[in-house]
Amino acid sequence: VCLLPLALAGTLVLEYGWSAGCLRVAHAVKLMMFAYRMPLVWDHECWAALTELSFLFWGEEKNFRSFWQLCRGQLLLLYASAAWWKLNTSFLDPRTSCSTVILTQLLSAYAPHELALQLAPLIVRLAPIMGLAGEAIIAVLLLVRPALGVVTASAFHLLVLLAPA
Repeated sequence: VCLLPLALAGTLVLEYGWSAGCLRVAHAVKLMMFAYRMPLVWDHECWAALTELSFLFWGEEKNFRSFWQLCRGQLLLLYASAAWWKLNTSFLDPRTSCSTVILTQLLSAYAPHELALQLAPLIVRLAPIMGLAGEAIIAVLLLVRPALGVVTASAFHLLVLLAPA
């Protein structure tokens, strides 16, 4: 109820060069919500909490470049770690990998039926490698071409969101 208005107000405040206090309150509220739900949180929420904490304790209100550089480093570490953690037999096995589920759902929902039938065996076999490669590529791009890394990460997560339940 209060998080979205605080975040919006904080963003508007930052746009016009005023204090980041409102945005800090929004991040603090988000951290309290996270702490309240512990230990029943997802892995990505732990990474998000680190970014929230970084913003709360980041001191340079007028220089956001240093904060964005810190966030880029955290995201690079997140995606590199996610790729590393996928190097296991459960993820790399098409029968148990979440990538197989997500990519075949996307294929069946959005591809023409005949094409989906033809591509399904190939997608099933390659899905784990594609998921691993996607997160590894995002980490590399965040290091060498940050803007392209953000676009690639956004596309990666958009595909996950578009997968039917």
